[in-house]
Amino acid sequence: HEFFYFRANSSVIEAVRRGKWKYRVGRTRWIKDKSPTGRAAREAAKTKVDDLKKELSGSVSKGGGRSKLRKDLHRVTQKYKRAGYKSVPVPCQLFNLETDIGEEHNLISNFPAIAKEMSERLLAFGKIIRAEARPAGHLAPADTGR
Repeated sequence: HEFFYFRANSSVIEAVRRGKWKYRVGRTRWIKDKSPTGRAAREAAKTKVDDLKKELSGSVSKGGGRSKLRKDLHRVTQKYKRAGYKSVPVPCQLFNLETDIGEEHNLISNFPAIAKEMSERLLAFGKIIRAEARPAGHLAPADTGR
């Protein structure tokens, strides 16, 4: 059987599929905190980011002033991106896609051997990817055939 690997983004392998089985690694999900505290935190974060954007757009200073503001904006945006959200751990999951195409019923406790095999395959594939990765922006020399 062939294995298919799913990536959540450029660096994270999220799942592996073989035949009817799909194994998804455990992860953390961020969900909105709908409490008044969560809403207030989101509003405060949005205000802070908006203020820095205004400061950046009005800045014409030289000597690295704009560059510093841009770095500050990035730092603050990253810091406040999750303000008003809470993390929820999601365990590893195993699905039978023939009977559960919507991936709603986790069968990991019913089929631990299949989950273990797929987990090992996913880890091995991740090691191969990391070992063969090239630095960003660098290409291997072209083979000229000489």
